[in-house]
Amino acid sequence: MVRNTPKHLLTITGIVLLLSVFCAHVLAKSNQKSENKVLIFGETLSKSRIFQKEIENTLISY
Repeated sequence: MVRNTPKHLLTITGIVLLLSVFCAHVLAKSNQKSENKVLIFGETLSKSRIFQKEIENTLISY
């Protein structure tokens, strides 16, 4: 099958495969970065809530 296929078709197929792998890699990296940002935002939000409760407890004790 490969012997009868013209070389330019094989070249085009190879380039398309490389581009698709590259795009998948880039999408996976950008997705991972956005997940990290969400995790950092969640941690910051939970810390601010804990800090807010400490302030409320301090004000109540006075």
